[in-house]
Amino acid sequence: STEIHLTASLVRYRTEGGKGRLFHGLCTSYLEQTNRGDFIICYFKSNPTFHLPPYPLKPIICIAAGSGIAPLRGFWQQRYFEKGAFHHTFISKLWGNFSKRSVQHQSTNQYGAIYMYYGCRDKTSQPFRNELDTMMQHKVITKTFVAFSRETGKPKEYVQDLLWKDGARVSTQILNEGAYVY
Repeated sequence: STEIHLTASLVRYRTEGGKGRLFHGLCTSYLEQTNRGDFIICYFKSNPTFHLPPYPLKPIICIAAGSGIAPLRGFWQQRYFEKGAFHHTFISKLWGNFSKRSVQHQSTNQYGAIYMYYGCRDKTSQPFRNELDTMMQHKVITKTFVAFSRETGKPKEYVQDLLWKDGARVSTQILNEGAYVY
C-alpha cells in the first residue's frame, strides 16, 4: 500500500487554569503546519504482540480515549476485510479481480462481537465517526459506546462511567465468555 494513516489530537491549552500562557504541543503543532506533499521524516515501530486474538469467536471489548482509538482502528479494518465486506469497496479498486474465492471463504467464517468504548470531548471531536457507523452497518462492530467529557450543558462522562453502567454484560463477557479486552 502507498498510504499511511496518522491519528493525532492537537495539543493546545492555557496553563494556570486557562489564564496563563498558551501551550502548543511540539509534534501536533508541527504536523498542523505541514501541507500535503511535504516531506516528513518519521520512524515506525511495529508491535508484533498487538493484534486480533487467535480465537475469532470470542467477544472483543475495545476501550480508548481520544486519539487512543487509532490502534484499534486496524482491528475493525482487519475484521472488515476478513468478513469479505471489504472486497467490493476497496480490493477491486486496488487489485481488480483479486482472489474472490479466498474472500468468499473468509466471509463464511463466524466472528464474535466487537464492542467499542471510547471517549472524546464532544460530538464534534469524535474520531472516525462515519467509519464506525459503516462498521456497525456491516456488522463488523456490534455496538459503540461514546462518552463526552466536555459536551455543553451536560455532565462530564468518561469511558469508565460507560463501563460501569454496562458492568453486568462486560463482566459476563470477560468471566464467562473469555472476551479479549484491549
